[in-house]
Amino acid sequence: RDAGVLAFLRVLAVCNSVTTVSESIDGGSKPRVRYEACSPDEDALVKAAAGCGVGLSRRTADNVEISMAGQPFKYRILREMEFNSDRKRMSLVVEEEGSGDLLLLCKGADETLRPLLAAGQDRLDLETAEHVDEFSRLGLRVLLVCWKRLDRKEYEDWVKNELRVAMASPEGREQRIAQAYEKVECGLTLAGGTGIEDRLQAGVPQTMRSLREAGMKVWMVTGDKTSTALQIAISSGMLSSHTASHNTVVCSLPAQVESCIQQLAEAAAVRRGDSKTSDSHDEEGGAQLGVLVTGSCLESMNPAQKRRFVAGGLG
Repeated sequence: RDAGVLAFLRVLAVCNSVTTVSESIDGGSKPRVRYEACSPDEDALVKAAAGCGVGLSRRTADNVEISMAGQPFKYRILREMEFNSDRKRMSLVVEEEGSGDLLLLCKGADETLRPLLAAGQDRLDLETAEHVDEFSRLGLRVLLVCWKRLDRKEYEDWVKNELRVAMASPEGREQRIAQAYEKVECGLTLAGGTGIEDRLQAGVPQTMRSLREAGMKVWMVTGDKTSTALQIAISSGMLSSHTASHNTVVCSLPAQVESCIQQLAEAAAVRRGDSKTSDSHDEEGGAQLGVLVTGSCLESMNPAQKRRFVAGGLG
């Protein structure tokens, strides 16, 4: 019944796109609620919240009903700010029945949400960051969970002066809507973080090994943190643990791009036999060099750097 824990679980139970289906069990009078989710992650988070006592009871296009600490709560959905690959977060603005409180509930990538947190949460932010980093090292998909209380007049002014103007824009509509969302998704209260195991399909490591043996180069694209991506690369067989630990370059800042490309070129030279240095080979016969590069670094490359980067990766 800790208020902070309940706030965390409330976001998980309400801020999602999970639908509910009521079904009777063996003709009983009390129906069971079955969840239908568009992703395994959402299904897992909603079920986890229910297992901790905050269950999603019913969802319609306009309302969400939950049971929290044994009491029913109903929320009217005022605005959904959908998740996409650019925003990397989902937010829901709801009005609590009875109290009339307006709440913004949000979950998303930690590197996206951390700059949006209200000041004065250093201790909780540090503790949560430690948990999230540990989740990432274990190869779990991580999210931050946040919320804030909205002033009704400020929210109505935002809808009138920011959101509606953006939605009516004839040009750059999507970008202007995203900018409007950012003006209300700020000053958030951190509730906690989550970690979800994203299991590989059967046979993935064996497939990766066969592709390497056939001389094919495999690139992995993911929206996860670099530490999570590294663990997935190991578990999928793209990188051996030796390469990941001793011979992997992480390029997370544009200033590191040139150094990354140079190391790729040197590794390509070793593979072609152009270099006398041969101790960079993986002890398991796998890749000589692992590279983790962020989208912002790829975007910052000029055309010449992009050609060199691809040539090094394929060389």
